[in-house]
Amino acid sequence: MSKRSFKKQAGDTIIEVLLAMTVIGLSLGVAYGIANRSARIGRQAQERTEATKLAESQLELMKGYLNNNTVPRSSYQDANFYCVVESNPKINISSGIDPDIAQCFEIDGLYDLRIEYTLGPSGTDVFRSVVLWDDPSRTVTGVEDTRNKVEISYRP
Repeated sequence: MSKRSFKKQAGDTIIEVLLAMTVIGLSLGVAYGIANRSARIGRQAQERTEATKLAESQLELMKGYLNNNTVPRSSYQDANFYCVVESNPKINISSGIDPDIAQCFEIDGLYDLRIEYTLGPSGTDVFRSVVLWDDPSRTVTGVEDTRNKVEISYRP
């Protein structure tokens, strides 16, 4: 009787073991991919939030200088772009430079920041705070474009 019971007990075949390992491996691979993407999206959201805060702070400083008449109108009308420096109550003017490649100053080695001035269609001043930062994981239509951008406009 004991011989029969041993014969009826069969172990897992190699195919079943390999199939189980494949299912576990695929499950772990999918879970890793989801976690990796989630972490990347979280990092990008944090960077965009920080860039938005920087752009808003530049415009708030600019509003303060404009409201106090601290800045002569000619100083920003002749410039392509500039920045408001908090530690020194003045505007640094950088004119004659291509705003697509130039930066006013760099913050924490990550963000490039500037304010751009244009004259609006009805003759009103338009200030645009622009923050750029690198993102090596970003590609656009097959061409590598590693710059993210936040722009906020202000019309006094």
